[in-house]
Amino acid sequence: AWWRSDGGAPSGRPVASVAGAVLERDGATGEVEAQLQRSVRLVRAAGCGVDRQATARVVERSGRTVGLTNQHVVAGAAEVTVDGMGEVVPVGGVVDGRDVAELDGQDLLDGGAAALPVGPRPVVGASVAVAGYPDGRFEVRSGTVRSVESRQGYGGTTDVLVIDVEAVPGISGGVVVDVTGRAVGLVAARDPLTHDVVAYPLDVVGRATGESTAPCA
Repeated sequence: AWWRSDGGAPSGRPVASVAGAVLERDGATGEVEAQLQRSVRLVRAAGCGVDRQATARVVERSGRTVGLTNQHVVAGAAEVTVDGMGEVVPVGGVVDGRDVAELDGQDLLDGGAAALPVGPRPVVGASVAVAGYPDGRFEVRSGTVRSVESRQGYGGTTDVLVIDVEAVPGISGGVVVDVTGRAVGLVAARDPLTHDVVAYPLDVVGRATGESTAPCA
């Protein structure tokens, strides 16, 4: 049980206002709630003749603090703007064989973001939640890992998590967290048949080694 952003929250329930959305707290701890709200950010990027609105999040992994989003979000862009920050954040590089791009983690921390801890890969049937900015509004949606599948894309083949949460435009780059609030996945795509969220488990997301700007093609 997590939050919803509709207007149906019963009176007397604790709520928090985030980026214009009213979030009903329904079972999540205050610590998890606060951490997600600080880590998951609305980003905008302009490149390849297109303006995009999506999601980025900050994680602490292997002794590094890094912002993560998708290559398709930052294609043709050397920097992004982040809601709540006055300065742009540079794109730090792309991950070979994955629809993943890094953002400068220190700039995001300086802008008030907080890093999520990373947890182990969830198993099929595990309860998770997907946090991001579908349609530009902050939401956290609860779901279940439906399957772990091998899929191709961006020049690589890798395991992905298929989660029974609808992937809405703007959720790209969002975070999948376990029941304790640890980051376990990066939203990358929408399944063409079911419209479910398709996410990389974080253990298949390596360090950025490619070009600093994702190509338009």
